[in-house]
Amino acid sequence: MLPATGTTPAAPREAASALVSELRGIDWLHLLEAWGLRLLAAVAIFVAGRWLAQRLGNGLDRVMARAGVDPTLGGFLRNIAYAVMLVLVIMTALTALGVPTTSMFAILGAAGLAVGLALKDSLSNIASGVMLIVLRPFRTGDHVVAAGQEGTVLEVRVFQTRLRGLDHRVIILPNSEITTAPIINYSSLPQRRFDVTVGVGYRDDLQQARDLLVRIARDEPLVLDEPAPVVRVLNLGESSVDLVLQAFAANDDFIEARSRVVEAVRNQLIGHGLSIPYPQRDLACVPPRCRWPAAVGAAAARRRRRRRPPAPAAARLSAPISRRCGCARRAWLRTTARRRGSPGVRNGQCRCVRPPRR
Repeated sequence: MLPATGTTPAAPREAASALVSELRGIDWLHLLEAWGLRLLAAVAIFVAGRWLAQRLGNGLDRVMARAGVDPTLGGFLRNIAYAVMLVLVIMTALTALGVPTTSMFAILGAAGLAVGLALKDSLSNIASGVMLIVLRPFRTGDHVVAAGQEGTVLEVRVFQTRLRGLDHRVIILPNSEITTAPIINYSSLPQRRFDVTVGVGYRDDLQQARDLLVRIARDEPLVLDEPAPVVRVLNLGESSVDLVLQAFAANDDFIEARSRVVEAVRNQLIGHGLSIPYPQRDLACVPPRCRWPAAVGAAAARRRRRRRPPAPAAARLSAPISRRCGCARRAWLRTTARRRGSPGVRNGQCRCVRPPRR
């Protein structure tokens, strides 16, 4: 039965009294001496070690900045150094607290293996980011083509790289795709070559065209004098002789220099009497003519009639029939067989169509 209202059960009272007696039997002073000092030492080690790791990381960053190290590489190394020192501080604090670190290392190893298998794609991006930062195939501000995307490098991170496209769009690429594809760096050298292909007519003076193209490139102030611009014969096309002008410009002036040279080539070639031919095609349209003999046409007509299935009896009685009249006009007549045995009639004049056989 349930106890009456206002009374306390005997079992909970006994449990509470047993707990109080056990707490009174603990030597709190000895426990404080044994674990209080350890806990205090662990907290002090963690606070001091974390402050020291931050100071050492900032100092390492300043040293690499003074040494002229790339800012991306400097920031990455500073973060790695801080993470390693923080792990050492935590393990030291746990050792001072009395926690066995051997079993903890085993647990962390198993957990790390599981996390690595689950995040293998992300870890590949991290490894690729480390390779990009250490090997440095490009730097911040370089004009590159990476993973099929062209743009200016904004930032290289551990997981991804950010580019600014030619149309000022931000392109974010995973680092694993960049390291597994060819990388073209247009900014690794201070100068860059551009090619302008020009076609001149076969009747034009080829040497005059070459001298004119070289003079156009030398007169442009954005084109570099060294290496000197050259003109080579590229191809003998269907309607023109293709020449290619090769000149060098600085990386910052590449687009503007090429645009000016192309405009000057078009204007001066026409101004000096040289032609820029374009492909032309002459099409001759011949009307179709039937060259089959009459016998071949008649044989084909007979074959078509044989392939045609026979019409039912009702259709033969009422369907229109086209036959050739036997009179002098030799005209095609359209006759109608109203009933079996009646002759064909056209406008009540020609009766040369024989009636169908019974």
